[in-house]
Amino acid sequence: MSFALSVLPLLLIIATGYVVARSGVLLRADWKSIETLSFRILIPAVLILAITRTDLS
Repeated sequence: MSFALSVLPLLLIIATGYVVARSGVLLRADWKSIETLSFRILIPAVLILAITRTDLS
């Protein structure tokens, strides 16, 4: 059950991105900017935040 609850948000994010991409709500050129923002800023920020909050003792 714990595994399902940890994977569910990830699957929902992927499904939402797929639906938005297929529906044409955002233009193809906008996706390039969103990918750049997420890969260069948002994902590293989340990783750094997780590392700083980890108890290393």
